Amino acid sequence: MHLQFELAGDWRIRVTGAETDVTLDVPPPAVVAVRDEAYCRLPIYRPEQAGYSRGERLLGVRAGDLTAPGHLVPDTFHLKPFPGRPDTFTIKTDYDLDPQWATFGRLAEGAIGKRQTVWADYDCVPPRIDAVVRDAAGQLRLRQGRIAAGVPLLTKPAAGETLLGRVWLSGPMPRLEETHLFPVRQTAPPAALPPTAEQLLPRTLAKLRRGEPVTYVAWGDSVTFGCDLAWPGAGYPHRFARTLAGRFPNAAIAVHSAAWPGYTSRLYMDAPAGGEYDFKRDVLDVKPDLVSIEFVNDAAYDEPTLRGLYAEILERLRGNGAEVIFITPHLVRPDWMNGTPAPAGADPRLYVRTLQAVAAEHCVAVADAARYWRALRDQGIPYMVYEANSINHPDERAQEFFVQALLDCFPPA
Repeated sequence: MHLQFELAGDWRIRVTGAETDVTLDVPPPAVVAVRDEAYCRLPIYRPEQAGYSRGERLLGVRAGDLTAPGHLVPDTFHLKPFPGRPDTFTIKTDYDLDPQWATFGRLAEGAIGKRQTVWADYDCVPPRIDAVVRDAAGQLRLRQGRIAAGVPLLTKPAAGETLLGRVWLSGPMPRLEETHLFPVRQTAPPAALPPTAEQLLPRTLAKLRRGEPVTYVAWGDSVTFGCDLAWPGAGYPHRFARTLAGRFPNAAIAVHSAAWPGYTSRLYMDAPAGGEYDFKRDVLDVKPDLVSIEFVNDAAYDEPTLRGLYAEILERLRGNGAEVIFITPHLVRPDWMNGTPAPAGADPRLYVRTLQAVAAEHCVAVADAARYWRALRDQGIPYMVYEANSINHPDERAQEFFVQALLDCFPPA
């Protein structure tokens, strides 16, 4: 019988099951006071931009290249001309602030000069992940996690302890909710799916087995580009190719990445020829044997648009001699998905359902990366811990989910 986590108060949880009935106190999220944080050459505030791009980004809530939304305590933010003094500039007159995204900038007619250094005072509430563990004596206790700006650190059990689950404190919050509780229900990632390359990628598989050169194009958006990764080789395209070459040691796999951060497959195909992003040059002219398609940004389209778009994509790629793998998308911020898909059952997201339906109708291989992301909850892991920018950029650890999903398409050798 699995252990159950239940709410027992605003900041208490009850752990029951397997002859266990223990109530644990969970310390509320800590408020961190930041004072006299210097910023040089403050940009003009741009209210017409997305919240995360409206100006300077607060260091105390940075997550990758962006900020973690909702972690700033808005009414505490003040800009000052001098450190250690109470003088402040006036919001809406000298500067403006997006309180959700913690971005700020000077106003053109305000008192802050273009080259002036300013100092910020503010409070923020960093996220934290606590672990519920059973110690060597058999006692249950809460191991409090460390706070970190932007993206929480994954708390692990100490030597001799067994992990039973985690509690995710996502930032400023009045109380715990059921969505913050992550009991461990399975300890391992999902088992690999049966390989489909024999039926759906026969030419690529044959070349791998014969040791012939294989040209692979990873086509996608910021996930494929590797935004917020330390180096390109940390992304899934190169890691997949290296691991696949290990299965077929005589094969030579050339990797090409065609990735446009922030854009969709439609916009990539329609981009002007000769520009920075050119579908014909970047994908078709490479004459790939294999093309994987990862466009989480395509989730913005409705079903008829998706069906027409992916039918066109298949026609163009297959007409060019390529075999194709659809990659199901990762999980992004819950408010960008209208909630988080459950670990089991069919993925409810329209884009995923449509992608899988088109794949079945057109005999296309599917690398089901979404399955690995959805399974994290049952492993006691809040998936947001793997978003390097606290929004939608998988970190280096999470790139492995895409690697495994792609490898699932191929037999061991």
